[in-house]
Amino acid sequence: MNTFERVLGTHGCRFSGDEPVGDPEAGVSADVGSVTRTQIDYQTLYQKTAGELAEARTQEEARRNADQMHIHEASDRAERAEKRAAELELEAMRRRIAASQGLAADAVEFLSGTDEESITQQASKLAAIIPQVTGPVSAGTTTSPASRQEPSVEERISAAQQGGRIHEAISLKRQMVFGG
Repeated sequence: MNTFERVLGTHGCRFSGDEPVGDPEAGVSADVGSVTRTQIDYQTLYQKTAGELAEARTQEEARRNADQMHIHEASDRAERAEKRAAELELEAMRRRIAASQGLAADAVEFLSGTDEESITQQASKLAAIIPQVTGPVSAGTTTSPASRQEPSVEERISAAQQGGRIHEAISLKRQMVFGG
């Protein structure tokens, strides 16, 4: 006997097989018993429909969660793409300004500004420190090649600058200043 049948039993209905029977002592007729059977049919239908509805809600929630996840992933990808585009635009601006100041391509990494004005100021200062690149020059121009004498630090700096090897020139200048 299920819960519904127990509840009906407390209201004077008895069940004999599949058909409810009225209880004359409780004042319940057989007609009420047949309505009770219909109620049981409706309850069964309701439980089945409620189960289907709960399953549909669960599926809808899963779809909603999946959609939210896809939206979040797409948003993250868009943010990364926008950030990368901004980085590339800034790098292009640094290269353009460095070229306009006559700096070698290696000097771009020393320009750390984030707007055109600050990058231009940095490039101007760097251009004042580093002579303009005019063409490749080999080290040892003032020394006698026959004596196999090492070129001086100044000559190596000059050759590195004129050869567009900015990192080497800066490193040599540090050695010269700091004695390293």
